[in-house]
Amino acid sequence: MLDYYTLYYSHKLFADTLVAALGTWIVVLTAEVRFSNFSQRRQVVCGMSAALLLWAALLSKETIYFVMPILMYWSVRDIWQRQRLVYWLSLVGVGAVLLALYLTYMYRTFGDPLYRITITEASSYANSCSYHLLPWSVVLRRISYGWFMLLSGNGMAIAVWFAVVGALRHGSHKWWQGNKEQDFYGLSFVILFVSYNFLSITPKYYIPMCLDGRHFLFLIPMAAIAGVQSFLNFCKQGQNRWAVLVILLGIMALAYWDGAMQQLYIYGLLLCWVLLRFFFNSIGQKQGQMVVYITMLAGILLIHPLYVLLKPSYNGQKAARQLVEQHLRPQTAMRHVVITDGIQQAVGELYTQFDTLHYRFVEYRQVPSLQLLPQDSVYLLLNAYSNGVMLSGHHVPLPDYARQIPRVFRRIDQKENVELYAIPHNYFEQEK
Repeated sequence: MLDYYTLYYSHKLFADTLVAALGTWIVVLTAEVRFSNFSQRRQVVCGMSAALLLWAALLSKETIYFVMPILMYWSVRDIWQRQRLVYWLSLVGVGAVLLALYLTYMYRTFGDPLYRITITEASSYANSCSYHLLPWSVVLRRISYGWFMLLSGNGMAIAVWFAVVGALRHGSHKWWQGNKEQDFYGLSFVILFVSYNFLSITPKYYIPMCLDGRHFLFLIPMAAIAGVQSFLNFCKQGQNRWAVLVILLGIMALAYWDGAMQQLYIYGLLLCWVLLRFFFNSIGQKQGQMVVYITMLAGILLIHPLYVLLKPSYNGQKAARQLVEQHLRPQTAMRHVVITDGIQQAVGELYTQFDTLHYRFVEYRQVPSLQLLPQDSVYLLLNAYSNGVMLSGHHVPLPDYARQIPRVFRRIDQKENVELYAIPHNYFEQEK
């Protein structure tokens, strides 16, 4: 769980963090019902609770539907064996009622029960994740090695490391039946892992989930639970040490191929940590040595998050927030329209406390369809770090005015690697 993405998003008001927590809670509830021999009354309570959690997650973000393959697999097995039927009937029944109430509310309020989907499709635009508009070679790259490149390049592979070891070297025969708790979590992790790679996010076209790390936060706690036994067996007894080593070397090879040199430093330290277990068999025999060994791992994993926290200029977010708060103060009859990159847009509402009346953050690719109001004042917020991430990691090119600032743009201020410019109100109209 000491993964960079978990720590990075744990204090940010993104729906992905909530979806990860609620999704994990649903799977844990299902496991409790499966292995705790609950009474029928207790199963009803758990089923209703799982339905409420699923509904709350759906209100947060649609990506919770990635938990559905897990629930479908275990429900089909239980129904086929006529086990835990009360739990599944309660979950499906209460879930159906909540969904019907939600759709009724949307219909009465907006005249369309699927208004949320309609708005999402209407506001969408062509980007690097519009796989239905891209050549099949791009789609094949996404579902073949693109998913693994993402995990190795951003450090999320650390989270799934021992879960993969456990999946490859399972501890019981017929582990797909989930008769043991660790097998249940291991198979649930495998289903989620495969779903994230292949499952489409829309029935209209085949569009796998966009390769943005925050969409996959649900994978991290599931991997942590699934891999905990493999991790302890490796630390205490050195079990599956070759599998641990080979998988880590594979992760390093992918990171090197992707040019993720910053992550390679962390993987190199992890390699030294693994090799210690090869040469010092006494680690698992003495309690003190075991504590030191696990503490070493925690220290290695905390290097990158601590660097980001202790040096906020690393990603420019602190400087961007200071510029926004200092120069773009809310005024009664004015709205500040801030043009920036996709990453900065995602966190922009945090700077302004979700004040959409006086602020609007617009991503570069949304500018051609931007409709300005007479009272709008337009700005360009350039964050050198997030611009670079969007360019190298998401292959989103910068517009000409972000690469070479036009003379008509007036620079307001600069802090560290972030610049703020004022743009003439009619600039984009003239460019058309």
